[in-house]
Amino acid sequence: MKKRHDSLLHGVCVANSEAKSRRLLAGFVVLLITAIFTVAGCDNGGGSDDPELAEWNGTWNSYYDYFDEPELVAILEDQYDASDAYKTMFATFDPFLAFVKNLALTDFDSFVVQGDTITFYKRMKTIDTVTYTYKGVRQVVWGQETADFYAFEGDKAGDHKYLIFEEADRDTADGPLHFHMRYGSESIDSLVSGAGMWAPTIVSYDTTIAELKVFMSGD
Repeated sequence: MKKRHDSLLHGVCVANSEAKSRRLLAGFVVLLITAIFTVAGCDNGGGSDDPELAEWNGTWNSYYDYFDEPELVAILEDQYDASDAYKTMFATFDPFLAFVKNLALTDFDSFVVQGDTITFYKRMKTIDTVTYTYKGVRQVVWGQETADFYAFEGDKAGDHKYLIFEEADRDTADGPLHFHMRYGSESIDSLVSGAGMWAPTIVSYDTTIAELKVFMSGD
C-alpha cells in the first residue's frame, strides 16, 4: 500500500500563520476542519497486489467515543485557547468541541473485520454485518499532497454499503494505530467527493489514553 506523509495528519491548513506553525490539532481534526477532498483519479484494481479488506483484520473503535475523556478534552481546550483562528471561528470552546465531535460522528462504537466481512457494533450489540468487494484505490487531493483511500462495496443495501478506508498507520512510535474512513449508502464517489469534512478516525481496540494524548497533541 502507498504510504502517506505524516504532514497530512498534522498540517493545519488555515490562513492564520500562527495556526500553521503550531500544528494544533492532529489527525482527525486536521482532516475534518480544514482539508477539502477532490477526486484525482481512480484505479479500479483487479491485480494480484491489490489490497483487500483483510488488510484491516481485527477490532477497531470509533474515535468519537473517546471525546468524553477529560485528559483529551483538556488538550483540545488548550489548543483552542492558543489559537486566534479557532476563536474567530468559534466564540467559545463548547461549540468548537461540538463541531469537532459532529465531524467525527459514527453510528457505531466499534467494528470487527474478518476477511471480507465487517460486523458493526453499538453498545455491544450487533447493528450490521456486511461482506465487501474491493473496488480499487481512490486518489484524493489533500492540501498539497495526494492520499490513497481504498474503496469497498457491500453485499446489501444500508448505511454501510460503501466504504473508503485509509491505510492503518501510526504517526509516531508512541501514538495509536489508526486510519480515517467514510461510509454511506449512496456510492463510493459520494464518499470521496460529497461528504464535506466528515471523516471519522478509527483506532485499534487496544489503544491507550497515553497514545491518544500523543496523537491529539501532535507530538
